[in-house]
Amino acid sequence: MPKSLDQNEWYFEECPADEIDYCWTYEYARESEVLRRVIMEWRRGAKENKFADYAALAHKLIAGLYGVCVYPFFPCWPNEPYLSIDPKIRKEWIDQLGMPWDPRAEDEIYEIQARYWGKESTLGMLEKFARARSLSFRDGSLQFVVFNIDWGLHDKELATMFLRWLKQNRPQGVKAFEMRGRGNPSRKGRTNLKYLSVYRLHRKMSRDDAIA
Repeated sequence: MPKSLDQNEWYFEECPADEIDYCWTYEYARESEVLRRVIMEWRRGAKENKFADYAALAHKLIAGLYGVCVYPFFPCWPNEPYLSIDPKIRKEWIDQLGMPWDPRAEDEIYEIQARYWGKESTLGMLEKFARARSLSFRDGSLQFVVFNIDWGLHDKELATMFLRWLKQNRPQGVKAFEMRGRGNPSRKGRTNLKYLSVYRLHRKMSRDDAIA
């Protein structure tokens, strides 16, 4: 080939199934100039370019970048491909973020309970309750609420109470994600990575060389 491309930049077939979402969001974010600027600005609050320093800033990260996006905390982003990171180090970082993801549990990422992001982020969330002077506050499309659950009630009664709260408090103008036909998240992640493979190969070399 007249031009070469680091295999980790385009060959994602060997990415572990439980890291697919982390990988494709990491790699897609590398292609975004907007996200590069946002994250670099956010990182200025860290002492050094280290995972621990960025993890300590988790409570200051934009709400829309939470979820399965681990790249803001990885010091090697955006300069190095996800699969260039030692697998043991990747696992260690992901575990420290409290974000282990099991592709067999498709609905796990849609759990209603807030995740634990460490001492600093938890304290930051509690401070937001205090600033709002309420046991509820909005953060982007997310809302954090303290519920008073009486476990002496039947499940159907608790579900009815929550649905009543939901009807009274769901914000107007917030579009719900389509749930039907969501499919297997791991399969969708691999599809996204295939699209990225084609894009990067074609950008680097001729069509014939990319196909080869």
